[in-house]
Amino acid sequence: MKDYKFGAIPSPLGPRDYAMPSGAGEKDFPKEYSSISKIKNFKVLNQLQYNSCVANAIVMAMAIKYAMEHNWELPDLEAILRSIYMCYLNREPQDYQGEGMIPREAFKNVQKFGLCLKSEFHKPMEVPEGYAEFNKVKTKLLELAKNNKIGNYYHIPIYESPRFPNSPLGLLDATAIKKAVMKNGSAVVCFYVFDNI
Repeated sequence: MKDYKFGAIPSPLGPRDYAMPSGAGEKDFPKEYSSISKIKNFKVLNQLQYNSCVANAIVMAMAIKYAMEHNWELPDLEAILRSIYMCYLNREPQDYQGEGMIPREAFKNVQKFGLCLKSEFHKPMEVPEGYAEFNKVKTKLLELAKNNKIGNYYHIPIYESPRFPNSPLGLLDATAIKKAVMKNGSAVVCFYVFDNI
């Protein structure tokens, strides 16, 4: 694997990927839609100088989904945010261990272990240095996280990019992204941010 310094690391499709079920068609899309405008004190998460963009995206997607399931009746965003750094540092031995994350591995771990609240573990740390600190409290955090797992995650269709024909990611289908947002409130979209792409 190429040693990327920043961003989500591409991964090929695997057997645990499910295509998102079809639902709304383009004609059903409203002219404007914003799930985040319904969350009190919403703010964009700041990953600082850490390569935790995948973890930030997953944590925000979980917050939006939680808000939808509770009819948007929440105290504020901070009260429901899960731990970005538990998501970033809780990796299984066979997972990629360098800076950044492979989105599929991150989703798999959140599905398997869950995430504790941000208020229970928020220590901005980079890998590999952060692993030792995380491992000191890992057992406690796994217990706190066990009831906060995600269900299935879905992949959004892609098609080959004429500009970058050898890209493993291709181009994301805009209609499929809109469907995911309408159904789930958000979509985690990964794209190259290295090699000037």
